[in-house]
Amino acid sequence: MKRFGLAFHRIMMILTLFRNIKNLADIDELIGLDEDFYNVIDMSKSLIHNSIQLYLTYPVQNKGYAQLLKNHQKNFFDELPNEFKREDALKIMYKNNISESTLDRWLRDKNLFEKIKQGVYKKNKL
Repeated sequence: MKRFGLAFHRIMMILTLFRNIKNLADIDELIGLDEDFYNVIDMSKSLIHNSIQLYLTYPVQNKGYAQLLKNHQKNFFDELPNEFKREDALKIMYKNNISESTLDRWLRDKNLFEKIKQGVYKKNKL
């Protein structure tokens, strides 16, 4: 959607420029009119609709969260028991040269782990 916002702004500026092309030498500041704004809204609706239609033609890819993990993250995840304490994760972390801040970030990832209680975690099925 952010790209459409940028495209919207650019199209609005182009329409404003074309509307004032004869008087550019005399104008200090170009100001878009409401008419230009509503025309760009109509164009944007069409662009968004066409983009959605194109997206729907792509084949469905259901790779799952496990395939999105990087190798070192996947290796770390596989070495952990199903239920573990943070101390166990720290041992594996040191063995795999993973920083403690990275470990903490991974442990907060609800797609990977469920916090059972203070310092105890459970691996989620990927």
